[in-house]
Amino acid sequence: MSMRVLWSILISVLFVRFMILGMYPLMDTSEARYGEMARKMVELNDWVTPMFDYGVPFWGKPPLSFWTQALSIKVFGANEFAVRFPSFLFHILSCIILIRWGREELGLRYGLLSAIIYSSCGIGFIVSGSVLTDPALAFSLLLAVYGFWRSMVHGDRILGLFGFLGLGLGMLAKGPLILVIFGVPALLWVAYLGYWARLGAIPWLRGVGVFLIVSVPWYVIAELKTPGFLEYFFIGEHWNRYVVSGWNGDLYGNAHARTVGTIWVYLLAATMPWIVWVPFLFSALKSKFKGSALLGFCVVYIGFLPLFFTFSKNILWTYVLPVIPLFSLALSACLLPYFEQRKRYIAMGLTSFFVPVLLLGFVLEGSAFETWKSQKNVIREMDSFPKGDLYYLNRRVYSSEFYSRGSTKTISTEQLIGVQTPFYLAVLSRDLDKVASSLVGCISMFELDKTNVYRCSGTNID
Repeated sequence: MSMRVLWSILISVLFVRFMILGMYPLMDTSEARYGEMARKMVELNDWVTPMFDYGVPFWGKPPLSFWTQALSIKVFGANEFAVRFPSFLFHILSCIILIRWGREELGLRYGLLSAIIYSSCGIGFIVSGSVLTDPALAFSLLLAVYGFWRSMVHGDRILGLFGFLGLGLGMLAKGPLILVIFGVPALLWVAYLGYWARLGAIPWLRGVGVFLIVSVPWYVIAELKTPGFLEYFFIGEHWNRYVVSGWNGDLYGNAHARTVGTIWVYLLAATMPWIVWVPFLFSALKSKFKGSALLGFCVVYIGFLPLFFTFSKNILWTYVLPVIPLFSLALSACLLPYFEQRKRYIAMGLTSFFVPVLLLGFVLEGSAFETWKSQKNVIREMDSFPKGDLYYLNRRVYSSEFYSRGSTKTISTEQLIGVQTPFYLAVLSRDLDKVASSLVGCISMFELDKTNVYRCSGTNID
């Protein structure tokens, strides 16, 4: 297969993703929420505890993603490109690891095809430009797994240390989940192959030191700054969220209760359109070929994560992201011989560009983003009216906070009576029928993106 073709496809896919990072607004809820928390980190100059709201600490996630997003805001300003750019960088770093790993095992073509699959599959392309914590976790796990492989198979103690660095970063990206999704598959793989003696090739003493130096200080400082963090984070977020359906202890939103086994549906959707080539992977598992050792290693990790979340009561579609790089590595080993024939380049190209072209079309057409999922246009429209407080009725809308630089507020119908000065009131169209009786003294100003904005006298509300 031509190296020029592979490089061209990979660079083109990454270029498309880079170019559209700032071309569409932040989406509620997760993107806008995390983007606003990063903006607050810069505004408040508080680099220890991410703030869910002014005066309200966010204990749900460690700060690695927020740190990178906040640093990007300081460089590029508070905009869509700035808060999405760190996820793109984590993705690029993951691609570098895949290319290096592939080159070391089966050649550069193998590594490039792995990076192409990861970059152009559904979840890889979308999340590489989304304001989420998952890209940092995916990079951290890939670094940890790569370092572990190099230590166990090739006796590389230096890269073994990088594996421990990955675990430390994972603790700062998502928490102890990294230890589970890394450690259990590693132990299963070692036990199955009887590689116990090879564990001596891992630089345990220095590695554990690297892990502790990277991960522990922030947890200690965070607990001292906001006591109660450790209990909520380790017990609530990492136990109750896993075993309690619709967990009511979530301080920052609603638990995402799903049917048992939903994670497998998410995995299927996440790997589209490359999932259509999976029969090649199953065929390779039944035969012996040069990359079989690495293939088996990857399959253990690919299988464990969805198994782990199969009975979890609360999951999101992004939970499968950490194993997608390993899926890409395994699938590319099976597809490389097939794509060697020049006439099959078209099949590879169509698969690679399906998701990028689809999302690019949505972005350029634009209507998919003109909904209540983002309040960018509403906040921009408000600039043409006299200044005044803008309240969102009965809902906290994070994108409105981000685009207004934290000036919008949330108010309940019961609190309306207490406002004595004129103000603006935003009501999402889907809530309008429920709150119509509370709009006494309010005059409709405009309707935009499924949001109705009113000018209220304040003193007339009773």
